[in-house]
Amino acid sequence: MVPRAVKMVVLVATAMAAVLADAQPRPGEDVVTAPVEVGGTRPNRDAAARTPEAERALDEPAFVSVVRHDDRQGETVSAAEVLAQTVGVTIRSLGGLGAFASLSMRGAPSGQTEILVDGVPLSRFAFSSIDVGSLDLSSYGRVDVYRGGVPLELGGAVLGGAVDFVTQVGPRPDGSRNEIELGGGSFGARRLRVVRGDAWGDGRLKTTFGASYAGATGDFDYFDDNGTPLNPADDATRARQDDFFDSLDLVARLHREGDPDVTGGARFSTKDQGVPGPTGARATATELTTTRGLADGAVRLPSVGGGALALSLRGFGLIEAQRYQDPKMEVGLSVADTSFLTVAGGATVSAGYVLSAHQRLSAALEGRYEHFSQTDNRAADPTASEVTGRRWSAALSLADEIVVGAEDDLVVVPAVRLDALTTGGDGPPSPVIDMMPPAARDDVYASPRLSARWRISDALAIKGNVGRTFRAPTVIELFGDRGFVGGNPQLRPETGTTGDLGVVVAAAEPHGPVDRLYLEVALFGAAISDLIAFQPTSGHFSRAQNISDARLGGVEVALAMRLFRQVRLTGNYTFLATEQRSAQVAVDGKSLPGRPAHELYLRADVDHRIGSTGVRLGGFADVTFVSGNFLDEGNLEEVPARRFVGVGLRLSPVAGLTLTAECKNLFDARVETVGSAQGGIARAVADVLDYPLPGRAFYATADWTF
Repeated sequence: MVPRAVKMVVLVATAMAAVLADAQPRPGEDVVTAPVEVGGTRPNRDAAARTPEAERALDEPAFVSVVRHDDRQGETVSAAEVLAQTVGVTIRSLGGLGAFASLSMRGAPSGQTEILVDGVPLSRFAFSSIDVGSLDLSSYGRVDVYRGGVPLELGGAVLGGAVDFVTQVGPRPDGSRNEIELGGGSFGARRLRVVRGDAWGDGRLKTTFGASYAGATGDFDYFDDNGTPLNPADDATRARQDDFFDSLDLVARLHREGDPDVTGGARFSTKDQGVPGPTGARATATELTTTRGLADGAVRLPSVGGGALALSLRGFGLIEAQRYQDPKMEVGLSVADTSFLTVAGGATVSAGYVLSAHQRLSAALEGRYEHFSQTDNRAADPTASEVTGRRWSAALSLADEIVVGAEDDLVVVPAVRLDALTTGGDGPPSPVIDMMPPAARDDVYASPRLSARWRISDALAIKGNVGRTFRAPTVIELFGDRGFVGGNPQLRPETGTTGDLGVVVAAAEPHGPVDRLYLEVALFGAAISDLIAFQPTSGHFSRAQNISDARLGGVEVALAMRLFRQVRLTGNYTFLATEQRSAQVAVDGKSLPGRPAHELYLRADVDHRIGSTGVRLGGFADVTFVSGNFLDEGNLEEVPARRFVGVGLRLSPVAGLTLTAECKNLFDARVETVGSAQGGIARAVADVLDYPLPGRAFYATADWTF
């Protein structure tokens, strides 16, 4: 348990952040930070001692972590798993490879984190959470994780942050143009990936084409208390059922450097997965299929006015279709066969104007349309039972980047974003909610923000962000499924005030055996109002409601170093304290559900060349610790703490070929004890109660680049 004194200190810091934010322009003056480009005049000093990511962290006001696929080359890791190992990020997975996984950043609700693919936001119009388990990490070159201050170009006004999956375009950094990856392992895991990256002509035109498949049966053994945690007599070890998945991801992308600069591409993905249900109510035939198509293009026009004015245009289109089938009533209360369709498109015009060597104005105007439909395929007339929703939205963002000092020593970025949304829905009247049909609604909200970075020395920077955020209700929360879940057109948007302050240290010169050293420490806090959740009202019916406010705060620490150019040590720790503010006595003062107080990740990598043969041998080991946490508002249902250890070996017998063997959850941690009454209660190790995580697993991969 977190000492109450420590928790109160964090919550007081959170309240101070809220006061500071309230001293900024009030709602109606929205602020969204512009992408800061202040590092261009500062050369990259000693690339051997400081990576580009470290230089970026010193220069940008936002706290950003970069996950590169090459750093985990050959490993069997999902996007959810890698993000969970990143500072400030919490993942809640339903268990196993390919399982549904939601992301929470700095304790914010999952809907308060923007998920993007190549800068294109995935639609949250229907459901607030994006399944990061549906994104194949291996098909992206890197993932940018913004905690707090989100750049203007990525959407801005979200409480937690943003995660942008970025495709590698063109040949790999070592010049190789082809990559083939083949792997497999425990619980029926298998994957195949083929990528071709080219540079044409003088190298200004680059293209990438890729295809990847991944799948698993997911039939791992788990501890099952049969839904009766207080009765150990019926406990057993069983094999997980209906936990399979098969996914396919196809991508084509290009980038042309020049005047104009052009970027664009298309991505298609499909995933079929089982929905296993909780351990006490196992499913065998429930299934969810998701198909997504995404296309985007951006043009940066030639600068005018002697380079002072820069304009760019961007557009995108998105189609996502889902079908959920529960033919045996194993998960829901009735037989289900429901289709969901989301169509979205948008465009953004942005401009940057350099007033002087120390000031740059930027603005962006964006428009977006989203349409959602839900159809009951079992109805005699599916069109008559169809529920639809649509949303038009527009946003205007303004920012002023002010640079002080000859070498960009101090950067201050005041910014504001104004969002306007109009949402409507159509469908059959609700038999529960006053026989009222869905209605239209409008929302207008301003999000001011202030960001700053002070480069005290070449290796030390202090930076901070403070601002207002909001999330409009989804169409399901507003107009809902009119069965056992109902929407509420009167919902207020979730709003919040967030702030952070921290320091970044990145050594520019080697120090003895340590040739790279990076340290980041950040304090953060937030005050959230009008959290939205589905609350039971009568019988089995639940209705979307604004349930409470919340305060949260914490500390993030990230450390990385390299020894003798062969040993890499990395690690991060996140402490989080949360508190609900509610009129309901049962939840007031309790922690937000699904927010562990402590998360720790440590990793060591070794890479060694054997003599002059060109053969390389390496290995890695990591440790993950997540403290126990409550999964309900009343803090009655608890999942245990977990400690996972992983190890692996890498062998490169010839240039371009890497063979990897690894073991996850080395000590087969599957059961832990929670509570103290009568010796405690045995619980399966899980992110979500009664959705167990796998035990010990082995994987092998061959990766060939040429």
